[in-house]
Amino acid sequence: MTTDFYAFKKEIKKIIKFYLVWIIALFWNTLITYIFSDLFKLSFLYSLLFIFLFNITVIFYLQRKFTFEQNSKEDIKKEFIKFNILVLLLLLILSVFVPIINKYIWNYSLSSFILIFFITIINYLIQNSLIFKK
Repeated sequence: MTTDFYAFKKEIKKIIKFYLVWIIALFWNTLITYIFSDLFKLSFLYSLLFIFLFNITVIFYLQRKFTFEQNSKEDIKKEFIKFNILVLLLLLILSVFVPIINKYIWNYSLSSFILIFFITIINYLIQNSLIFKK
């Protein structure tokens, strides 16, 4: 009975951490986008580019820190190049869909929030597929 309770408690903690990471990532991406678009008067697409560049550097740092003992430098470089290619393809896709979304959703802040949400999801999926693959 007690082991079931502790296992259940551990699963609840995992779920809470998962959603907490999502909320922090969503807030962080939104903050960076508005800083770059409002302070530096950049367009929304360039702000998204800065988000990706920042996330790439953080991911690459974490990847080198946690997998350096397990993988060789060549493997890390290959995965980093794959990740860069995926991000560039995603930016090309977004450059097509940003005007479409802004055209059909008239509220600018809502459309930008929706885009940031999808970018956060895609970033998370790419991170999991490259860093934590087994």
